[in-house]
Amino acid sequence: MKVEEAFERIAANFGGFEERDSQRDMAEAVERAFSSRNNVVIEAGTGIGKSMAYLAPLLSWVASGKKVVVSTYTKAL
Repeated sequence: MKVEEAFERIAANFGGFEERDSQRDMAEAVERAFSSRNNVVIEAGTGIGKSMAYLAPLLSWVASGKKVVVSTYTKAL
């Protein structure tokens, strides 16, 4: 499942979902990193849709039975 298909499925199942260009760019970077078994570090501001952007490309990995670990850190201000 490519990023485009993942976002289509998300939009179909979650009313009000709006994909953003920067969100798609981030999701494609995550997909490339996973596919090439590399790391990726992304910094993005508020409102980008980071959670969906890094989770969407992982749907195909989970659907194929592979395990995925997502670790995040939020600095409390």
